[in-house]
Amino acid sequence: MAELDALTSELAAVVTAKDYERFSVLQAQQEKLMTRLLAALNKDALAALDEPQRAGLRELVQRREAIQAELAQWSEDVRAELVLINQNSRVLKHYR
Repeated sequence: MAELDALTSELAAVVTAKDYERFSVLQAQQEKLMTRLLAALNKDALAALDEPQRAGLRELVQRREAIQAELAQWSEDVRAELVLINQNSRVLKHYR
């Protein structure tokens, strides 16, 4: 879980910096680690977690959700920029 925690922090910084190439690599690594973690967390494993571990897991999921929200905003910003570029292109073609 410590590796996933560190990777999540790095991923958050990359999303904030809007570094798509680095994001793609880190996102794939995070998904792989998260899949492994979720597969290992069956009911017995969850019952064996103490409260600090549960709190850490909750925080990790919350940080991941925050990254997803920031990523959705980034995606919307890119979409809006592409629409603007398309509109500008149409205006330029019209006045040529």
